[in-house]
Amino acid sequence: MREKMPGVLWVSIVALGALVLLRVWLSTRVGAFVLLDATAWAIILFGLIVGGRWAFVLAIAITVFEGILLLVRAGGLALGYWAVQAVVVLPMVAGWRYYFPERTG
Repeated sequence: MREKMPGVLWVSIVALGALVLLRVWLSTRVGAFVLLDATAWAIILFGLIVGGRWAFVLAIAITVFEGILLLVRAGGLALGYWAVQAVVVLPMVAGWRYYFPERTG
């Protein structure tokens, strides 16, 4: 049985949920690609809530990939992206044991 989700992870869950809603709102102004991005992040959000290791790994990998891509393409915008994503990723890293518990035996 999985342990109770640590409180620090709820910071990530709420922040990511807000970002998903923001992306849905932006899709009405920017285009359908942002809606696809929001859908992918919503799936990852669900995975994080249920404790999926795949979601933990994907969230961090995509955040790093998007951050590097923005750094190359948009320069200064990357700093804002990293600041916002830090609110999502840093609490996840702090609570990584929830996704990768110690094996007892």
